[in-house]
Amino acid sequence: MLNLIVVKPKEGNEEIHIIQGFDIEIDEKHAKRIDRLVDDYEKRILHHLHLLLRRFRRLFSRIV
Repeated sequence: MLNLIVVKPKEGNEEIHIIQGFDIEIDEKHAKRIDRLVDDYEKRILHHLHLLLRRFRRLFSRIV
């Protein structure tokens, strides 16, 4: 389970975001890396689905 904790320091208006996942604190650097890995994984899946769709379209057009 991921938890987002927002900490507002007494001085300044900047918020500090701490993401906690499975009792492990994830800083912004790691969060960006995770986002990049998820985006790459989604792109690979979509590419694979696109190739399958093309293959089945060709097969169905041959059958028809």
